[in-house]
This record gives sequence, C-alpha cells and structure tokens, in this order.
Amino acid sequence: MQPNPPRLKKHHCLDGNAIPGPSFILPERDSKSIQTHFVHKANIPVPLEFKRRPIKSIALAFLYRFLDHFTFSFLLLKRPGDEKWEPPEGKIESGETNREGCIREVREEVGLIIDPDPLDITFFTQNSHFVIEGHPFIAPINGDKIVLSSEHIDYQFYPYNDALKIIRFNDVKCALMYANLCIQEKVWKDCNGQT
Repeated sequence: MQPNPPRLKKHHCLDGNAIPGPSFILPERDSKSIQTHFVHKANIPVPLEFKRRPIKSIALAFLYRFLDHFTFSFLLLKRPGDEKWEPPEGKIESGETNREGCIREVREEVGLIIDPDPLDITFFTQNSHFVIEGHPFIAPINGDKIVLSSEHIDYQFYPYNDALKIIRFNDVKCALMYANLCIQEKVWKDCNGQT
C-alpha cells in the first residue's frame, strides 16, 4: 500500500506554529530561556534581535535508513555523561559551505561519506554569548558501517516518534519534524514516478 502524499504546509511544530514559517518563535531551547526562530532561507535576514552577538553556524544531518519501502529510522548519537541523543552536527568552518560542513562533520563523527540535501529552513538560537545559526540536511544511509568519533559513546537508529522524544533541544526536534515530512514527500514522489 502506498503512503498518502505528505502535507508540508499543514504540519505544526511544538508550539502550534506551522512549518514552514516565514518565521516564528519556538518554545525555549532549555532552562536558560533561549529563544529560537525558524525561518525560510528565501531572502529572510537574521532576526534583528539576534544581530547583537557573534554568530556560530552549525550543520546538522538527519541521516536515515529504510526499514522497508515506506518506513525509516534516524541515526542519533549519544555523548558521554548525557542522557539525551542528537543527530550528527557541528560547527561550519571558515571557508566551508554549509553542505561541505555537513559532509565533514558526518565523516568525522560517524565515518560516513554522504550526499546531503539541504532543508529549506534555518534556525537561529541565542544564548548569553552567541547566536547559533543551524542549517539542517537530510541524507539516506544504507548498511554502511558506523565508526564513532571520541565525541560520542553510542549510536542507535530510532523511528521518528522515538527520536522526537529523546532529542534534547526543541529547535532540533522541530527540524526533525520537517526532515521527516520532507523524506515522506520524497518517498511518495519516488513511488509515484514524480521528480
């Protein structure tokens, strides 16, 4: 049985705001009252209130593998001394594109070479020191062997609903929601011969 086409425009985030934006505030990232905005990449500048601090750009990769033709799970990593899980992510180095940073971080953290697709959202999170500008990507992986870096102690593949429960930060959870819908849309188009 083929899945129904996903409904990207009608999906809602944790606070009831629709994804995609153009921009909206998410619930606090953690107990330190950090604000997060998601925005479309389409010519929307950094929110004005975020321009007062240095910006740290990060790339994060929602790596997924298929369990059958229509269901998939996400690769999450665990850091030492931490109960929460996260997708591979890291700082984009000077001179790198967002995509290059994503490819490098995945290679460094789990030993995989990927061909990631960008999501059409960017998130901004501020704390007392800097602003995080997050650039999420998606990429399929098959039976490739995972080789963890020293930054992490474990990895697991989680179905979407389980992944949503154990990821720490709300901005990453919201990006996962959108990634999940984009993957569903891709699967639906592939099944129906659309490009």
